[in-house]
Amino acid sequence: MSAKPFIAAFDVATVTGVCLGRVGEKPITGVINLKTAGTSRPQRFLNFSDKLYRLFTKYDVDQVVYEAPINIRVMMKIGSSDDVITTL
Repeated sequence: MSAKPFIAAFDVATVTGVCLGRVGEKPITGVINLKTAGTSRPQRFLNFSDKLYRLFTKYDVDQVVYEAPINIRVMMKIGSSDDVITTL
């Protein structure tokens, strides 16, 4: 019997929700706060990339899933910040 897959799931936003774990086991949860890298979008993406690299180096991830962003018109209508829209 093969091992159940280890999944990394992300809810991408300025503060990205993270859920990691093997199917059927208790997951590891947390956040990656892009704001900690400052206000520069390139610096935030570099910081995010670094955190993802460390995460994928530490865990043997089989599958990656992420929540699809909502429609851009809806985001603008509900008042999403420019920061969130450009990040997605």
